[in-house]
Amino acid sequence: MIEEDLDTPLVREVMSEDLNYASREDSVCEIAKTLKKGDRGSVIIKDDDEIEGIITNSDIVNEFVVDGKGNKAKEILTEDMVTISPDMDIEDAARVMVKEGIERLVVMEGDKLVGIISQHDIMQVKPDLYLDISQGIKLGPESAEMTLEQKEVGQCESCENYSEDLQEVNGNLLCPECQEDMNFA
Repeated sequence: MIEEDLDTPLVREVMSEDLNYASREDSVCEIAKTLKKGDRGSVIIKDDDEIEGIITNSDIVNEFVVDGKGNKAKEILTEDMVTISPDMDIEDAARVMVKEGIERLVVMEGDKLVGIISQHDIMQVKPDLYLDISQGIKLGPESAEMTLEQKEVGQCESCENYSEDLQEVNGNLLCPECQEDMNFA
C-alpha cells in the first residue's frame, strides 16, 4: 500500500473561490480597475455563462501596454487556459505552474469553474514550494523536471549547512536559503 503524504494539501483546500468576472466587451481599463480592487490578480472573462478566457495583471502589461493590442478584453484575453482538478495536490499544481511558466491555474471540476490557485496561495500553506515555483518559472519550462523533483540531501556547497532540500543550480548543490540569496543578489 502506498502511503499518502498527509502534509500536502489538495488544490481544493488552498484555491480561491472568490473570483472576479468580466465580459469580452469590457474595456481593458475596466478590467484593470477590477484587478486593482480585488486581490486575485486575474479576471475570468465570461459571456452568457460560458468561460471565454482569463486576463491577468501580466496580460494587461504585456499585451495592452507593451504590445499595444486592442482596448477590449476579447483582444488581450488568454483563451487557452491551463486548468487542473481540485483533487490534485498542490505540489503537482506547482509542477504544472513551472512547466507552463505561469503563476495561476484555473481549477475546473468537470465543466464547472470552481476556483483559481496562484503561487501566492501555495506559498501561504507550503512556503518551501514558493522558491521552487518562482525559480522554475524564471528559468523556464526546461527546468521543470529539475525544479520540485531533484532534491538531494547533504551539505550545501555555498554555506556548508546540512539540508534535505538541495538543488543543483549552475553546477552547485545549494540549500533553499542560498538559492534565494542568488536570486536577490
